Amino acid sequence: MNLTPDLPGATTGLSAIKTGFELIKSVRELWKKDKVDAIEIGGQLIELQELLLDARSALTEANDRIASLEDELASKRQIEELEKLMVYDQSVYWKRMGNGDEIEPEPYCTVCWKRIGDCHT
Repeated sequence: MNLTPDLPGATTGLSAIKTGFELIKSVRELWKKDKVDAIEIGGQLIELQELLLDARSALTEANDRIASLEDELASKRQIEELEKLMVYDQSVYWKRMGNGDEIEPEPYCTVCWKRIGDCHT
């Protein structure tokens, strides 16, 4: 599992926001002119709107990727905690219960356990 994932959505979103702020500055400068060109301002506002939509989409994608990675990490941690409870005996794995003195009555298949960590025989 890659704990430092490439999150292009976040990069794209932040870049779009930065460009959007630059467009806002440009529009403000256009307003300061003696002769305001409404078509030019309108075009830049449409471009700004598109950038903001791109940013929202990219940041949503990044957020989804982060949520996916958090789920993956939680699953990995859950398996690691389960591994701490497993004991290999009589060619199978047994899960300790309670304070560790008792074990579950059903063994875990060694092939399945090594592959995914959660298959009962």
